[in-house]
Amino acid sequence: MLRTYPIRFMDKKKVIFVITKGNFGGAQRYVFDLASHLPKERCDVAVAFGKGGALKEKLAAREIRVMLLAHLVRDISLFSDIKACMELFSLFRRERPDVIHLNSSKAGALGAIAARMYLLGIKEKGLRIIFTVHGFAFYENRPWIARVLIRCVSWLTMLLSDATIVLNDRDATAMRAWPFVKRGIQKIKLGMETDPAFEKQEALSKLEAVGMRRGTGPLLGTIAELHVNKGLQYLIGALTLLPPSVSLCIIGGGEEKENLERLALERGVAARIFFAGFLRDASRYLGAFDLFVLPSLKEGTPYVLLEAGSQGIPVVACDVGGIGEVIANKKTGLLVPPRNPALLAEGIRYALANPEETRRQSEALRHKVATEFGLGRMLQETQAIYTGITPPSLR
Repeated sequence: MLRTYPIRFMDKKKVIFVITKGNFGGAQRYVFDLASHLPKERCDVAVAFGKGGALKEKLAAREIRVMLLAHLVRDISLFSDIKACMELFSLFRRERPDVIHLNSSKAGALGAIAARMYLLGIKEKGLRIIFTVHGFAFYENRPWIARVLIRCVSWLTMLLSDATIVLNDRDATAMRAWPFVKRGIQKIKLGMETDPAFEKQEALSKLEAVGMRRGTGPLLGTIAELHVNKGLQYLIGALTLLPPSVSLCIIGGGEEKENLERLALERGVAARIFFAGFLRDASRYLGAFDLFVLPSLKEGTPYVLLEAGSQGIPVVACDVGGIGEVIANKKTGLLVPPRNPALLAEGIRYALANPEETRRQSEALRHKVATEFGLGRMLQETQAIYTGITPPSLR
């Protein structure tokens, strides 16, 4: 049964969420959780995004209005971006929202500009513009000039917003030295409700039914969009340094699939890796894995890490973004530096060789996720930001 959480709005408010893409990664999960749990009797909720996909289907199943933005795309394109900005301006003028909640870098920048344009034309200025950072894009491996420009755009987005929500300490401190934005930054830790998972044998059977063949030894697993930022090329490199009995299952689709398959073939481990592709409710398959590995190069606070923790799956992860706030090294899992297949393989080898220590870590992680990353707390703190009142827990 879908739970909702109390909100302190005096009157019914219209809340519009904006996000760049309509797939179902971490940022989309965040939007979905907020949009689907705000009480309908107090909030009129709608979600606007670019290309449709899994997010559209999930929102439709919860009877949440969806508005598709034809020109909003992830890649930078001057003419498309201008059209997307005007498209957002028209949407805000038509919908007259009380809260505009922007997510992701591109939707954040264009949405903040469009929202301020809209505000110039109305008399009552009660609109709240909220921007959530899902890992700053200037952390990505780009030329230095691109990182500087992205940082400037991020600062402008924050300047045009009434409040900026960050999900971890690294993002909270990244822009505090820039003028006029420090007071608007509020850290709200990610929260979630756990879905029922398949038992180990059932999860394995379902994966085998869609073509997985595993070795005689441990099964490593990860769930990720197949994008360079997820560091899967380094996980493939680490697999070459592990015993031949160790196999790997990667759940998720994306633009890097062909490159990763080619790399696995070149490195001689293609027979040990199963690319499962996109699977609906992917977290339900986590129980199949003996060890969950997160080799990311850039993250905010990844949902999949919390999902693995909630199911008691041991974790080896790269220390980027907010991962270190979930995984305390050798306490709730193992942390290794990013971009280093040898150290990643060493961490995996240590976890597999020390099952009792690994089990204690996974139980500690399960407890941490249950006590610190609840959905109700995240919703209540976010709703307080919508009203313009900073709750005591965030002061």
